[in-house]
Amino acid sequence: MNISKDGSLGNLEKRQAVSVKSQNYRFEINCDETSGPYPGKDKRPIGIFIKISATNFLYHILLKEDDSYERVKEYLYRETESNDRELKRAIVHVEALHALYPDLII
Repeated sequence: MNISKDGSLGNLEKRQAVSVKSQNYRFEINCDETSGPYPGKDKRPIGIFIKISATNFLYHILLKEDDSYERVKEYLYRETESNDRELKRAIVHVEALHALYPDLII
């Protein structure tokens, strides 16, 4: 379920998460932030997923134009060890993200 920037919850989305060899996950999501064309490699959206049970997640999307985007991106890239060709995945505590992104509504 998406948490929009104003804190409202989107519709419950029933999707299958796919784990791949790279140890990343693939989620198909549907929210206002992802409704347009993909912004490009240098402006990749950041998906913040919070696991609330074995099969349920809340998620929030940060876009390049969001105030906290660069701070969160720098933090996440420090937390990973993959090369620039790969999408990054970092498992972090939500409190660390709140320090970088105080308006995060999670």
